[in-house]
Amino acid sequence: MFQRNKSQVLIVVFLMMFITLTLGAAFLYFSRSSKDITRIQSNTDKAYSLAKTGLDRAALCFQKAPLSCSIPTTPVALGYGQYWINFPPPTTQDVGGGNTLARVNITSTGQSGRATRVLTDYFESFVSWTCGSSMVVTHTAGTVAPVTKTVTYGTVSTTLGGTGAKCWITQNLGADRQALSAIDNTEASAGWYWQFNRAAGWRYDTSLYRSSSPTTWDATNDNEYTCTDCTGWNPAKDPCTLLLGTGWRLPTNAEWTNADATGGWVDYDNDATGTFGSVLKLHAAGLLAGTGGALSSRGSIGYYWSSTQHAVSSGCHLTFYNSVSQTSWYAKDYGFSVRCLKD
Repeated sequence: MFQRNKSQVLIVVFLMMFITLTLGAAFLYFSRSSKDITRIQSNTDKAYSLAKTGLDRAALCFQKAPLSCSIPTTPVALGYGQYWINFPPPTTQDVGGGNTLARVNITSTGQSGRATRVLTDYFESFVSWTCGSSMVVTHTAGTVAPVTKTVTYGTVSTTLGGTGAKCWITQNLGADRQALSAIDNTEASAGWYWQFNRAAGWRYDTSLYRSSSPTTWDATNDNEYTCTDCTGWNPAKDPCTLLLGTGWRLPTNAEWTNADATGGWVDYDNDATGTFGSVLKLHAAGLLAGTGGALSSRGSIGYYWSSTQHAVSSGCHLTFYNSVSQTSWYAKDYGFSVRCLKD
């Protein structure tokens, strides 16, 4: 009787030890794999991977702009349990100059029998911008931007301005997109308008609009900025610097004159001698009248401010239409389009 009970006890003990070792191995395996999560960064393509017990798993790939990631949903088998990896879309933060800080919070769940282990980790990536690639910028309504929105700007490096290679945006400041044609008359392509030497931009969709002060059009000329041997647009109020970041600025009148001559521009056409045919894709976005900000000539004439003053009441600009392209001057209280370049 005692021998039988002893045998039964030994069998029970053996089974308990087997179960404990088996489940323990599963838990240890999972725990070890959790600790083996590493971050692998490629400086060339901003690709990241998870490594689990020496095995590469689904990669999380960042594109320069816009940012995106793949989301694996299939369980990954690990030993005695299952392992799930959840990649939510990344959260991004515009840190100026077209650079982006991206963070992805990762939740991993492992299961073995009744036990569940949850691991959280994250990837954080500073995605630097280089000219020639898209630049994602969030504009916040205030003293400069008339409304809040996020814009993806195209960029190009060119020597058209005659002052060496500069990076230019290929759509108007505040525009949702690059123009679709030389005579594109949409608000999405027109972007915002500025009066000379004023920081405040204006949107014109069906009417003149700014969501923040100043909300009333000022029909006076602004000549408050002067400097040694120069007069022009105050750098502290340059919308390119204020909205795109340090290094971005308005073109000078000399740079617009050089671009017009170097490009051989004679009109706004989409050909070798047209402004829209150039790498800058300049189109006829029209103007806002100085007397009250009424929209005029959108889709027929282009007006682009330079940072150079012509006289007390006028500023220099580039203008073009179906048979002309040239630099000239206009009253400062008019609202013109703005293109930006970076040294």
